[in-house]
Amino acid sequence: MSVANDTTNGDGVADPAANARFPVMVSVYIPAFLISEIGNGFVVYSLAYLKRRRRTAIDSYILNLAIADFIITTMSLFNAIEYMKNEWKLGEAMCKIHGQTVEAMYTVSTFTLLAVSYNRSKAVNDRLKILNAKRALKRKIALIWLAAFVLTSPLAYAYTVAKRNGKFHCSNTNLEKMPRSIYYLLQAVALFFVPVAIMIVSQRKITRGLRQHSQIYRASMDCKNAHWKRVMTDEKRVGRFLTWIWVVFVCCFTPHITLRTIDHFTSLRRNEIFNQIWHVSQLVALLNSAINPFLYYRTTNKNGAKAGRVVRLFCCIRQGNKREVACSEASTTSSKGSHVMSQLTSKK
Repeated sequence: MSVANDTTNGDGVADPAANARFPVMVSVYIPAFLISEIGNGFVVYSLAYLKRRRRTAIDSYILNLAIADFIITTMSLFNAIEYMKNEWKLGEAMCKIHGQTVEAMYTVSTFTLLAVSYNRSKAVNDRLKILNAKRALKRKIALIWLAAFVLTSPLAYAYTVAKRNGKFHCSNTNLEKMPRSIYYLLQAVALFFVPVAIMIVSQRKITRGLRQHSQIYRASMDCKNAHWKRVMTDEKRVGRFLTWIWVVFVCCFTPHITLRTIDHFTSLRRNEIFNQIWHVSQLVALLNSAINPFLYYRTTNKNGAKAGRVVRLFCCIRQGNKREVACSEASTTSSKGSHVMSQLTSKK
């Protein structure tokens, strides 16, 4: 089946703005899609499988973010097909699944970043909090996913395939205009702006806590304590890249969330300039998923300064896992051998 871009309006007249916008959207979307799918796929595979025996709490949160980014990017392919065909052709059920899943995934990302910021702010002054966080990590991640799907469940009802300008499109028109506007306003405030405000406050607490301990750390550095130097260098690196992850997330999603909320209370989408800005904000939100794999990789790998180390990371982790298995088998064999020798000695 050939894929073509239908850039006509309801009267069958070609829309020159859509014709001009199409090549720009495609030239930006395709590289972003490929980078996000390959990059996040690699992060998920490396953390979920290759590094499963040595995965830290931060690694688990990064894995959560990478899974959400991978799903968001995959779902964006359905939007791209609808955009190029100017019609939704995947049916009612897929429309509902797509509508809720996209919102749930960005909510998962928001809640995960919120959990990371909050836990780091608590761990600055109490190292035991890290241990407690590890014990409850699986429960927290499960709660994040459950809360995301429960809070976005109204969208499973709201989304439907409806006719617009003579074409069928997947839209949230099952809800009336006012309830829909109120829901998206509450969603923007409760699921985005409030968590972002908490992240900012947590970051200030983290910065203040690190400054309070700077004298101890500086004294350790002056004494040339190799262990403390290694720990502090790694902690600063992780903290720096975790900060970059949520800053990039906020910068990429704030325009989209803000414009979407405004759109539900006004008729600005009928304005061509606003419509162009709206499409750009969607692309910027997608670019977040393309940028993140680089930040995820640098956060979870302290020796990942060069791109060539990505391949070596894959090989080294896999070889490391094989060595762990070989060592465990060797230790088991040696223990069995020593047990047999002891029995023979006792018999003699």
